[in-house]
Amino acid sequence: MRKELIMSVALLGAVAATLSCQKAQDVTPKTYSLSIEATKGANDDAVKALALSGSTLNATWATTENVYVKKGDTWATGSLHPQTAAATATLKGTLSDVTFAAEDNITLQFPKSGEITYSGQVGTLENIAANFDWATASATVTSVDEGKITVDGDVAFQNQQAIVKFTLKNGDAALSATKLVVKVESTEYEVNPAAATSEIFVALPGFSSQAISLTATGSDSKTYIYSKSDVTFTNGKYYTRTVKMVDANTLFTVAEGKKVKFSKGNLQATTTDNGSTWSWGFAANQWDYIGNAAVNTSINGNGTVSVNGTVDLFCWSTSATTLGINNSTSDIYTGDFADWGSNTKVQAGIGTGWRTLTSTEWTYLLNGRTSVTTRYCKATVNSKAGMVVFPDVYTHPTGVTAIASANTANAAYTTNSWSGENWTKMEEAGAIFLPAAGSRSGTSVYHVGSYGSYWSSTPNGANFAYFLFFYSSNVHPANNISRCRGYSVRLVQDQQ
Repeated sequence: MRKELIMSVALLGAVAATLSCQKAQDVTPKTYSLSIEATKGANDDAVKALALSGSTLNATWATTENVYVKKGDTWATGSLHPQTAAATATLKGTLSDVTFAAEDNITLQFPKSGEITYSGQVGTLENIAANFDWATASATVTSVDEGKITVDGDVAFQNQQAIVKFTLKNGDAALSATKLVVKVESTEYEVNPAAATSEIFVALPGFSSQAISLTATGSDSKTYIYSKSDVTFTNGKYYTRTVKMVDANTLFTVAEGKKVKFSKGNLQATTTDNGSTWSWGFAANQWDYIGNAAVNTSINGNGTVSVNGTVDLFCWSTSATTLGINNSTSDIYTGDFADWGSNTKVQAGIGTGWRTLTSTEWTYLLNGRTSVTTRYCKATVNSKAGMVVFPDVYTHPTGVTAIASANTANAAYTTNSWSGENWTKMEEAGAIFLPAAGSRSGTSVYHVGSYGSYWSSTPNGANFAYFLFFYSSNVHPANNISRCRGYSVRLVQDQQ
């Protein structure tokens, strides 16, 4: 009996040892080998990091690259390496710590993290290839034979970002930039080229129907901007975009998301045949006006004049024929607004794209831009009284007398005084000047040098309209009066 018990214990020990050995074998990591043909990019317009051939973006594998493999959410230890530097290459390597079997779906990816911050870009394809090349591919395991994994054919990697080549323009000229910030909705991507350039490559995560804006720092140290709504950049695609940017120092926000550029001076109309025909243009200087002289005081009731010359005080325009060149003093000056900027005769002299601000826009310009430190000030410029309005981005020129009483409606015109020479510097920095050019009633001109009156495009009932009104002790951006009064006109162009 004792012998049998000893033998049973021994047998149990042997079984336990065997099971222990088998258990140890079961947890021993298995190593697999995988060889697969892989291509970067599947389409002619796909991102293929990254060398240009004409307008096609081509790519080659680098033999130093690591491609990682996962089954489900578990990454295998080890990686695959391209065997040749070519657009299509064989990826080979060994994998462990994951058990692979037929019909498993696997993901191949580089980099392993799949996390790209997109910071540190310098605007070149080489930099994107080295630091921002993120792509994935998928395959199905068909068999595993003695640790050798076979999959269902070749794989094509799809990049998980778009690449955009931005060509920057200032008008028709190339704009060399030392920095470019691309903003998609509220997310910004900053690119800092090693040297100023007008062609900048940017890697971006794809997006659909989003607003995009570009802010460039030019080699001239000026800030240039561009914006566009409803833009789509798809992951895996390569895009080329030429963008015409605008000097930010010339832009004024007049409503949320709307910026404009002002004309260089007040609108003027000149005749040499007593008003049978008119030629249109802007005053040569921002402080220029006709005042109580010449044609302003010689306008007839049918859009003609008794003397030749230039007029710059217009009734609220309701006629595409006379465009406010009328001496009517009646409050029945009715009809829909006929904007000077959209009239073909006026456009022949000033170009297209001009319009008159609405009353709400005048109000926003002066009072609504709360993030703009210096919006306006009363001033005397080249001995002419008026009001200076500053752009959203403004740097006061060095050596020019500082601005006093900014955004103060009741400041006198003498609060600030700048010579024509100093004004030229301020104008180059983006400021505009609205001279107090007076007003006209019939053929009589009043308050020249005291009152500034500028029409809006907004009616107030059938006989009245809104206008910007300022004088030495106040500013009314939304005053209203009979449409028959002759006031100044300063046009704008939409920029966004």
